[in-house]
Amino acid sequence: MTVKTNNENETRLFLHGNMIAKKTKDSLQISNCGWYTNTTKERLNGVLHVYGLGYIYQKNHNWYYVDNDGQEQEFNKEKTFNI
Repeated sequence: MTVKTNNENETRLFLHGNMIAKKTKDSLQISNCGWYTNTTKERLNGVLHVYGLGYIYQKNHNWYYVDNDGQEQEFNKEKTFNI
């Protein structure tokens, strides 16, 4: 994994050359970049854990996002959070 920060107070997290997370001063964007792998899910869950934003799990080959209130929705490649 690679972390890059630029002068615009933006931090990007890369996994195998794909940007899986981008943090700005007021938002967090996560993406699996089309890779539905256990490693990608694990890394995204690590980012979500740091910001206290729920988790992603897999059931019957589909990914789901669960927020802190237990609300579940299908995870379709990317999600943006206001933080």
